[in-house]
Amino acid sequence: MFGALEIKDESEVDNPTEFKNEISDDAIYEFEKLAKSLGFTGLSYGRIHFKDKDKFSQNSNSIILLRCDMNPSLLRLKSEYYKKEGLDKKFKIIVTNVFKLSDFLRSKGFNSEVIDSIELEEEIKKSAENSKCGKLGRNKAVIFKEGPASKIFAITTSINNFKEEKIDEYKWIFEYCLSCGKCNMHCPEKAFDFKGNLIENKCIGLEEACRICIEKCPFYQKDYDTIKSKYELKIEKTSRRSIF
Repeated sequence: MFGALEIKDESEVDNPTEFKNEISDDAIYEFEKLAKSLGFTGLSYGRIHFKDKDKFSQNSNSIILLRCDMNPSLLRLKSEYYKKEGLDKKFKIIVTNVFKLSDFLRSKGFNSEVIDSIELEEEIKKSAENSKCGKLGRNKAVIFKEGPASKIFAITTSINNFKEEKIDEYKWIFEYCLSCGKCNMHCPEKAFDFKGNLIENKCIGLEEACRICIEKCPFYQKDYDTIKSKYELKIEKTSRRSIF
């Protein structure tokens, strides 16, 4: 698992043979308290998209998305270069903590599986967008309220009564990214096309741990709510001028 890092399954609790599907508010509170104590700064719940069902455990209905403060170079750096950048040990510690959270759910009677955040990175990112808890930026980082995630860790589970987001409050980020372009502007390799989309084979982040496109992202530098309020004010002013 986990690319060149070859991290083994560290589960200490077996999946129950007969598992539960509904979790109580008290158990969610315990789970989130444990996640916070383990250093996770962001946590979201979502449903597994039907197109990706075959990629995950057949006993899973939902996905839990976990974020923590990480080096921005992990955004696209290949796992075989983690050791060179001194990132492998911290990454393994975080994965160990993900297994602890999975074990917690298993101990409560739920089916739970830790997802390979390297091999299934794209599927995890799609789950974040489909669940309306984040939006993919031009630099291929998913933007959450706490900022762009360098790596998203995930657990799939049999739980099916997590509260689902009905409104996509991150929808505005797509328009914002089109008007911003700082990741494109500062890229030393010009690894964005004329539409501002990342050209993966021109990106040096895969091998050289380049992090410029994420460090220049306003969501990495500033508070989410501040950026949103300023953008909405800008749109409002533009709309007023267009009327007259």
